[in-house]
Amino acid sequence: MAKLYSLLFEAPLNTDTLALVRIEDKFILYDTKVLLDILTKFKTSKKVATTAATMQAVAAYVSTIQPIQSTGECSGAWSVGYSARNPAYRGAGILTVKLASAVLGVPLTSDRNSSSSPEAKAMWANVEKDSTFKRTELDNFYNSNRPDYKLKKNYVDVDGHTTTDRAGPRTPQASDDCLVPDKNKLGTGSAFQSSIDPTPFLERHREAMKVAETKLGRHPGSTDWLLASAGSAWFNKLYGMD
Repeated sequence: MAKLYSLLFEAPLNTDTLALVRIEDKFILYDTKVLLDILTKFKTSKKVATTAATMQAVAAYVSTIQPIQSTGECSGAWSVGYSARNPAYRGAGILTVKLASAVLGVPLTSDRNSSSSPEAKAMWANVEKDSTFKRTELDNFYNSNRPDYKLKKNYVDVDGHTTTDRAGPRTPQASDDCLVPDKNKLGTGSAFQSSIDPTPFLERHREAMKVAETKLGRHPGSTDWLLASAGSAWFNKLYGMD
């Protein structure tokens, strides 16, 4: 189930020290100053930096999922799967969604492999009101079984989080067809692409890793995976999975 922790528009976020790292399909927004302070303390004490300690530096964590045959092409949109935000960094969650869209170069939509949590619905409601996103309407459908045991597409109109069955597809092409995994738990019926420039966040990550490797003795790539582990740990902590 797609679960996002309070990814809402809140107080303005100071992004001057925030950096972005991508690990496969995961995106981690983190505070470079906090991270380097943590790594320095562990090096000074001659101990190995832990996931638990590194969590303090993670601002937000987002995993993304490519569309597959069973979910439809979704106009090329990827879906947001697991996501979490450090409560100390208000606004970091939705910023990470924007950055992920920009880095991937594709629009994002709500989870099309599983249902969306109330927190995810709240986040997507804010995305729908954000004029900085480019919105793409999708032809949403759910599956039902036919008498011959094959799946039948049932198309729906989406108004907010409410779905209403319709007689057929909204458009003739199948390229915008997108699966609704649960009619009562859909985050959004659209896809959204961000035009934010991720370059400053990616550059701050490169600079931070240079310091971590040259001055703190970190092996190349090891800090990336430490941040990914810390991001995943936030999701587990916030949703009672640790």
